[in-house]
Amino acid sequence: MQFPKLSVLLPTYRQPETLVLTLRDLGVQDYPTDAWELIVVDDGSRDNSAEIALMALPEDIPITVKRLPVGGTYSHAMLFNELLRLTNPKSDVFIHLEDVRLRPDFLLQHAKWHRTEATFLVTGPICEAHVETFEPSACSRWKLMQMSGVHSQAYRCCFQAVFAKNMSYSRVLLDNLKKSGDPEPFDASMSGWGYHETEFAFRAERIGATCVYDVNCAVYHPTHSTRDELEYRGVDRSRLKSEGTARNVEYLCRKHGLSRLPEWRVGEPLETPPIEF
Repeated sequence: MQFPKLSVLLPTYRQPETLVLTLRDLGVQDYPTDAWELIVVDDGSRDNSAEIALMALPEDIPITVKRLPVGGTYSHAMLFNELLRLTNPKSDVFIHLEDVRLRPDFLLQHAKWHRTEATFLVTGPICEAHVETFEPSACSRWKLMQMSGVHSQAYRCCFQAVFAKNMSYSRVLLDNLKKSGDPEPFDASMSGWGYHETEFAFRAERIGATCVYDVNCAVYHPTHSTRDELEYRGVDRSRLKSEGTARNVEYLCRKHGLSRLPEWRVGEPLETPPIEF
């Protein structure tokens, strides 16, 4: 079977050192270089993050870099929509990343889910520890996925478990979402940080997509220090995340007529597709 054409979507803001590591991991992926592209949107950084992106990948990997104006106000939803607008119209699958480290088979592990008529929204463990690890136990969601008591490589998960630092979906899913009435894939009415991908995943699940947590799609996310966030990036992450989450959860519930977000439905084992192409 032919390799699906992938677009890897990477927003970045004022973290060139971490960006280089992510790009180096992408540069050694076990995936044909002619079967994927990288799209980078620099969210108005005051450093040379965008230029670094141009130098850190092998020349045979197509890369598009766009730098947004410094000082603009952009929600994650707006960034995600802009990333999608820049993709190759022939791409079959879209994979979101942020400031994470990757295993060499990361693209393969995501691509294997998107080769059938079934639609999946795939995520995986986001491992956070003081040393690099891809062990699912280093992810805060791991025990939630094992609530059935059955150890598996993949689980059906609730839309709330999907996280944009590590998710993928097919063009078929995007096309189906367009038919459901929203003008863009991600709802730009949501502001600040938090729950943009959750609202996207809710709509995907509502039109028949299966949300999947695959332990083989693990990424490692270095822990952010409060000092680095405030002094270098100028971001009070904990405050912004808390405010954005509260505001956007309320918006999500109001938009979809929910009294509150449902309890997580987690831990249902799924059969993992073969990775051979």
